[in-house]
This record gives sequence, structure tokens and C-alpha cells, in this order.
Amino acid sequence: MNTTKKETKKVYVIASTEYEANMPDTFLMDEMGNYYGVTHNSYACWHNYPKSIEHWIDAEGSDKGRYFNIDEVELPVEQIEKFDALTREYEQVLDSVPTFEHKYPYRSEYKTKKAYMEAADEHVKKYREYIKANNIVEKNKRISELWTERVQLFCSFSSKVFEAIKDNDPIKHL
Repeated sequence: MNTTKKETKKVYVIASTEYEANMPDTFLMDEMGNYYGVTHNSYACWHNYPKSIEHWIDAEGSDKGRYFNIDEVELPVEQIEKFDALTREYEQVLDSVPTFEHKYPYRSEYKTKKAYMEAADEHVKKYREYIKANNIVEKNKRISELWTERVQLFCSFSSKVFEAIKDNDPIKHL
């Protein structure tokens, strides 16, 4: 019989309030002001990682009157670490996708329709080469898998916060 108790930690589960079509920002913060699961485009970054939960209680998000949904919970450290690791891996894979530098041709830049169509065909050819050479399909698939797993895990942390964000389209469609 295994009587080993899993280590837990008190954290704040935090999600921004957003328009229904938008994805809420989702992250964790512990009592010491340490953050977990913060993406590059997070309010936590933009607010310079405040150390006190009081900041988030009073903070507004994307619009006036849009506050943060917060719940204080006790979570297994293993889940906190998994959420943070999923977020870091998601960000690493996302950052590894190179930018396609070629701009689609404008019709007005060409004297004839034929010249424009040739330029458009060449652009599509270069884009297909970029996709293949950079393994874009597999990277996008992995990005999607990581994001889905991350958000589903986050939603399991607090029924109170989940209830507040469950009607946002990106949450509903996972």
C-alpha cells in the first residue's frame, strides 16, 4: 500500500476576462509571487510580474471593467510543474517557426495579368518550399497539441475560474 502523500502548493489560478471570441490569459501565481505558465504575451509580463495577489484583484485587463478571475487553490506540485513545462515547450516550438519573408505580389505592381499570375504562382511555389523545408505542418500540429493540453490542464485547476471562462470560444472548442 502506497501511503506517500503528493506534495501540494497553494497557488492562485488566474484568468483574464476577455470578449467571448478571445482566449483568456491563463497563469498561476504562488504566495511568494512566483509565476507558472506565463506566455510571452501575458498580462503577467506586461505588468512586470507583480508579487502581490492584490495587484491582480484590482487590475483591469484588455478593457475598462474587465477584471481577472482568481481562485486560491491547493494543487499538486507535479501539476503546477507540468503546466509550466507545457507552456515553456509551447513557447519554444512557436519560437522555432521561422517567418516566411516573401510578400504576396500586388496586382498593381505588374503591367499584365499574365505577369501578375506568374509572380503569384512563384510566390505559392516559394511558400510550399518554405512549409516543406521548415516542417511547418508538424510544428503547427505540435503547437496545437501543446496548447490544447495546457489549456485543458489549466481548466482542471479551479471550477470557479473555469466557470468564468468556459463560454469563451477558444475554451469551448477544445
